[in-house]
Amino acid sequence: MSTIELARPDEGVSVLDRHPRITVMRDAVDLYELPNWTAPDETFHFLLPLQGDLIVRFEQPLELGPQHGVLLEPGQLRHARVGDSSAVVALSFPSSAVGVPSARLRDAAARVIDASQGVAAIFVSLLRSLSTDAISPSHLQVALHLSDAVTALLSATLISADPSDAGGVARGEAVLLAARRWIEENLHDPNLSIAGIAAAQHISVSYLQKLFAADGHSVTGWIRERRCERCRRDLADPAQQSTAIAQIAERWGFTSAAHFSRLFKRSFGLSPRDYRTAALRRQVATGAPGDQE
Repeated sequence: MSTIELARPDEGVSVLDRHPRITVMRDAVDLYELPNWTAPDETFHFLLPLQGDLIVRFEQPLELGPQHGVLLEPGQLRHARVGDSSAVVALSFPSSAVGVPSARLRDAAARVIDASQGVAAIFVSLLRSLSTDAISPSHLQVALHLSDAVTALLSATLISADPSDAGGVARGEAVLLAARRWIEENLHDPNLSIAGIAAAQHISVSYLQKLFAADGHSVTGWIRERRCERCRRDLADPAQQSTAIAQIAERWGFTSAAHFSRLFKRSFGLSPRDYRTAALRRQVATGAPGDQE
């Protein structure tokens, strides 16, 4: 059962994108059916028992209960077993979905995370809620916002659970996260530039570019992706169906409607107009709240 389902190729709305998927498993066989992303992304799975136990067998068997989660790479799934009469929720995500470098994710893999307190407790509480109260795929805009909340809390959980960072994340990763937050807050500015971002973080342009490159991105590529994502959210919003596509693009910093259209289609497989039509048609067909007759 997938509860945040943002990509359904058979419905023509989007190909498998960089958003997480939530799946509830009651059989070990289900582990091998979890989604995987292709290069340059790396896939990771955060597993959390809902009821019963999850056993992970490495050098020593780990038996996880409801207050513990574990992050696994796809190759490590063969070591996991869902206990009899148990249920496990899996949050599957590509490395690019979170603000944590792939190297740190690999280091965190197979490490048990205590979810009984702190930010981890908040994260797993949301995860449990989403796994039991399904979000209809017709509620596309709601799912997009929930996806952001899940990935933000996942990032915070992984960072706070890292024992190697007693004083917080390493400076470079902290600067990268701050830069990404600053970009998010200024996506609307058509003059957003690498130099301006670096100045806001009090670092050099070359250091900023190095931080993004180490995480597999370019600064300009990250800005384009985030702007396209914000536009996608607005295009899927029934309340904004009368807003011109060019106006939405301009709202998020695009100065050329044609350039935006090309980028959007490259990212999501459909033109902005076709994406909006498909998303709104699906919401109307399923009777999602806020649909217009």
